[in-house]
Amino acid sequence: MIDAAALAGAAVVLAGSLLVTIPVPWGGQVPLGLTLAMALPALLPAGRLAAVEVAGLVLALGLRHRTSVRPDVLCLGARSALAMAAGGAVAAGVQVASDGPHVLAVAAAAAGAVLVAEVAWALAGGTDAPRRLRSALPVYLTLGCAGTLFAVAVDEVGVAMAAVTAFPLLLTRVAFRRYAEATSTLEQTVRALGLVPELAGLTPVGHSERSAHYAAVIAAELGFDRPEIDRIVTATRLHRLGAVRHDETDAPTTPSEVAASGARILRESGFPGAVADLLQSAPADGYGVASPTLAAAVVRVATAFDHAVADDPTATDRGLALVSVVSLDRFDRQAAGALLTLVATQPDLITGAVAAGDRFRQAAEGFDLERLADEHPNGALLPFTHRRA
Repeated sequence: MIDAAALAGAAVVLAGSLLVTIPVPWGGQVPLGLTLAMALPALLPAGRLAAVEVAGLVLALGLRHRTSVRPDVLCLGARSALAMAAGGAVAAGVQVASDGPHVLAVAAAAAGAVLVAEVAWALAGGTDAPRRLRSALPVYLTLGCAGTLFAVAVDEVGVAMAAVTAFPLLLTRVAFRRYAEATSTLEQTVRALGLVPELAGLTPVGHSERSAHYAAVIAAELGFDRPEIDRIVTATRLHRLGAVRHDETDAPTTPSEVAASGARILRESGFPGAVADLLQSAPADGYGVASPTLAAAVVRVATAFDHAVADDPTATDRGLALVSVVSLDRFDRQAAGALLTLVATQPDLITGAVAAGDRFRQAAEGFDLERLADEHPNGALLPFTHRRA
């Protein structure tokens, strides 16, 4: 028999776990409390389950209200209530239909219902929701397994096993958090490297960020998954990196030389080889040469379009005309067609890209670009250290 103190403790633990989140790669958070929303329906009768979940949710919202704005509080409440209601309802249905089956079946059914509720919640989050959902899938599967294990362990051994089953879940949170932090650090590094040719006076300030903006939406329109979109965006941001002189030789000048030099810099700096390979296969301004892959075509079309448009939205037609003229192979035509569709269906596409570039322009206002370019001719602005094997 579960006493009132145990129920109160369960409500407090549920509230705390709802406030602890697991970061998802490429953005988003998943509440750790979903694990309990999966496990508790298999451990408590319907009346006590409802009392614990309502008390835990109210306590969590009260604590969140002290540190968050109202929309965040309402989002937490709606999301948690949906997940807990789905898990409890399905678990109750399974118990009635099967005349009280084993706790494992009830927990598995509750876990499935919570995951379905989370999928529905995520899909309501916008056009990029399916791709973000795919990146969060490992987190959801981990929570599903943990919730089922939690219910079985507590039912078979006792509450003392809760701490043991929670330990792998906490390790998972630490691992995903570190991965998310590493992803964020890498993105900041890429943005900074993309700015190097611009500070050297080799490219207009904001070009790398505007081009990356176009590359992201074109790649998404063509159906690339999130990791591949990230690779394309990274290569696009760094497509002019090779123009910077980083040793005693003259700075590269031809598109193929710039691409090869940029790829070499990335490999020597320890960047993922897949990014360097894409960068080398997509020389900017290398018109008249077929793109070897659709990903390379996206990089070339995005950078070519921004070369023509820059920060002038009235030049959109000129940019589309240029891209159409230089798209000579099937991959380039696919990427150009996706861009044409996006321009026609997203009126704020160009202004969004210009705004992204303006943020970099504002960041660079404290630099005397002309002086930097005069003092460091041929793009020799920043030293690069070769990595030793």
